[in-house]
Amino acid sequence: MFSWLVAFNIVNTRNNIVASIGHFLYAATEPLLSRIRPFIPNLGPIDLSLMVAVLGLIFLDRLIVWLYVRIFL
Repeated sequence: MFSWLVAFNIVNTRNNIVASIGHFLYAATEPLLSRIRPFIPNLGPIDLSLMVAVLGLIFLDRLIVWLYVRIFL
C-alpha cells in the first residue's frame, strides 16, 4: 500500500521521515510477505500477498475465538 502512495506521487520519499516510515514498513512486513508470495499467482505489478496475510490473520482470529468458545463455554 505504501508503494502505491509512492508510485502515484502522494508521498515524497526524499523526505527523511517518509523514507524512514517506508523502510520500517518494508522491514516489518517483508519476512511474512516473502513467504506468502510463492503461493500466489504472479499478477504483474499487483501484489496480493498483503491481502492474503490479512485474510489469514482474520481467519486465525476467528478460529481461536471459536475454539475458545467451544472448549471453555
